[in-house]
Amino acid sequence: MARCPNCGSTAQIRLQKIEEQELTCYAIEVERTYKCGCGQVFTEKEYKNGEG
Repeated sequence: MARCPNCGSTAQIRLQKIEEQELTCYAIEVERTYKCGCGQVFTEKEYKNGEG
């Protein structure tokens, strides 16, 4: 679960955008952009194995 780096809230977080980028045949980068009720906008990156 995303946590705001500014205020620490998890309840006020709203997902704004998801972007996926294929790095190789076997790796995908997923970047999620969030906005908190306090006004902070932040991103989180996750790397996934492209198989299965």
